[in-house]
Amino acid sequence: MFFAKLLRGERYYTICVRPYLSKEKPFKSLLLHERYWYADPLGIDYNGKLFVFMEVFDKKVRKGYIGVSQVDKEGNMSTPEKVIEEQWHLSFPFVFKKGDSYYMIPESCKSEKLWLYKCKQFPLNWEAVSYIEKRPNQVDTVIFEREGKYYAVSSDIDPNNSYRSREKIEELVITGDRMEMRPSDLSFFTNRDYDYSSRSGGGFIDLNDSWKRVIQVSKEGIYGVAIEIRDSSINEGKIYEFAEALIDVHSLKEALDGVVFVPSEKRIGIHTYGIVNGMEIIDLSYWHFSMQELYYRFRDKLNYSFKVFNKK
Repeated sequence: MFFAKLLRGERYYTICVRPYLSKEKPFKSLLLHERYWYADPLGIDYNGKLFVFMEVFDKKVRKGYIGVSQVDKEGNMSTPEKVIEEQWHLSFPFVFKKGDSYYMIPESCKSEKLWLYKCKQFPLNWEAVSYIEKRPNQVDTVIFEREGKYYAVSSDIDPNNSYRSREKIEELVITGDRMEMRPSDLSFFTNRDYDYSSRSGGGFIDLNDSWKRVIQVSKEGIYGVAIEIRDSSINEGKIYEFAEALIDVHSLKEALDGVVFVPSEKRIGIHTYGIVNGMEIIDLSYWHFSMQELYYRFRDKLNYSFKVFNKK
């Protein structure tokens, strides 16, 4: 059992892109890298060009930073370039435009703050301009605009079970680059509680004049196994949602065969999804054995043992 798990390897991620509705075309992906993996792809159009912001997890230092790739019309991605790195882990970099400015709210719960970054020169130059204290469990914030107001949908992680979360909606107000979260005049039709399918898996999708919300589905012991697409509407201040489709490694099996370094038996799940500029964007998690990763884990356990010993 021990050796089987050891040889199975650790969970890695890569980002995959293809033209939307091109069922005959396989996904193209970022190449396997032994030190880094890539997740949480969030695309944005900039002057007719598609840029995908992402988490780049550095296994050597055991934390993520924000990177960006440009994508051409065939789904080829440039090598990710570093955009933002902090002392704490960063992921899920949601980028949005307000007026003439571009802003980003990444997941930054390890800092126990919610940070707002402003773009100084797209796509590489960003500056932290504001933060909100006491947000230790808030993850995966997405922004949408309605009738001149901006709303933030995010999730709070269950303090007793990291696979479960509870979503909430707030009004986002930015004044002179200062960010505030205020009580929202919108609410979900049903009361929210901690569950396995409340965490955002991407931004809202406007598809054929229909508003779609992307939710990641987890289960006990496995984070992010599938994506649920929900048809959403707003009526009298209430948000109504209906499950419409489930996207996983089985429904995309043939398309994922284009990711040649991830055979079907190694695939785990999909936990981010988007459609931007006619391109379908996902991340794929999979098992991968790496001697470099094994070394990092042995190093971390050894360092931990030394710390425990020195405290005695």
